[in-house]
Amino acid sequence: MQAPLNLLCRCLALLPLAWSLGVGAAQAATKSKAPEAARVAAQAQRPPAAKPGQKKAQAQAKPAKRKADGARAAGHGAQSAKAGGRKAEGVRSAGRAGASAKSAKSAKSAKSAKSAKTAKTAKTATAGKAGKSKVAVARAAPPSPKSRLDYSGRKRVGQASYYARHFGGRKMADGTPMRLNHHNAASKTLPLGTTAKVTNLKTGKSAVVKIQDRGPFVRGRIVDLSPATARAVGITPREGVAPVEVTPIEVPMPDGSVRLGEAARDPLARQQIARARD
Repeated sequence: MQAPLNLLCRCLALLPLAWSLGVGAAQAATKSKAPEAARVAAQAQRPPAAKPGQKKAQAQAKPAKRKADGARAAGHGAQSAKAGGRKAEGVRSAGRAGASAKSAKSAKSAKSAKSAKTAKTAKTATAGKAGKSKVAVARAAPPSPKSRLDYSGRKRVGQASYYARHFGGRKMADGTPMRLNHHNAASKTLPLGTTAKVTNLKTGKSAVVKIQDRGPFVRGRIVDLSPATARAVGITPREGVAPVEVTPIEVPMPDGSVRLGEAARDPLARQQIARARD
């Protein structure tokens, strides 16, 4: 009975040792398996070895790939150069537009300055003339009417006035003195020496006059008559002016000849001219 007990005690005493040996063996096996597992995993991750035909195809494909990559790079470079060219052209266009706008602005400034200077000059001239009397300005003779002379011999219709008496004896444009009782007249457009028939459109009376002076320098008036002619056609001092028709009879031309006007065929005008010459 004692012998089995001793055997059991020895077995129990050896049990921890066996356990230790088993644990150590397991750990050693685990350690030996870890490198093997790592090796297997590395082999699994490594790409499979290419066959000889595949290696040759890959070797031939590499230059083509490099050539395609170079072509794509060249295309990108060309696009970049084209974009740069467009950008440079836009910059040049903007520069030209800016220069044009600057030139236009300079021209406008110069024109404005010139207009301001002209307006200032005109204003100064007007201010200088402001001191003169209105009567003097009204009596000032306009430029020579030679360029406006009417040699056509056609009739005209307008207002007629007559000389005041204080103009008697004054020298007229043709150099002769003004005679209040003669049938002389003044016109702006008929040549000096023209004989014309003057008809008062209100009374119907007419008279033949000789253009010897320049005037009247009033808008709307075409002839100034002597007091004797004004009485003959029925213009009263109370009216002062009247609507008349002035029809040339004989118009002296610049070359010395005489042109017959529209009233040259009027018998009454012919009689008045003959009476005046007698």
